[in-house]
Amino acid sequence: PKEGLGRPALRRSRHARVTAPGVCKWCGYGADTLGLSPMLKRTLLECPEFLAGDHTVLRELLHPAKQPVQLSYSLAHGRLAPGRRSKWHKLASSEVYYFIAGQGRFNIGSDTQLVEGGSIVYVPPGGNQSLENIGTTEIEFLCLVDPAWRVEDEQVEE
Repeated sequence: PKEGLGRPALRRSRHARVTAPGVCKWCGYGADTLGLSPMLKRTLLECPEFLAGDHTVLRELLHPAKQPVQLSYSLAHGRLAPGRRSKWHKLASSEVYYFIAGQGRFNIGSDTQLVEGGSIVYVPPGGNQSLENIGTTEIEFLCLVDPAWRVEDEQVEE
């Protein structure tokens, strides 16, 4: 440790929250100096599942207000059962959906597009949207919201 800088001696136990780009909020030392990794790794099953306001089942993977990451966006994994439709809703943020599996009909206003695994949909801020599963298997997707999702930025229309 550097002496004479007014920083306390290094104590590894206090450095649990190293933030991107790898600087400890407590002492200001870099993760490399502390012998800690600035990498954040999560698995899908580590992220709690919940029913979103639009009635899709989500797991929040990354959110700058909840993990030590310097991002402007949030990232969620979602599912929608066969025969189900999400509620019409809109966000103040833009969204990008990447569909992993399943078949559905994505609606933004009066515009409708068929989606399947490998499809990408951009939803502009304020786009009134709904997703319907028209297949026989679950729709699985990733959703990137930029700026990051906030409850006050979402309006469920039904």
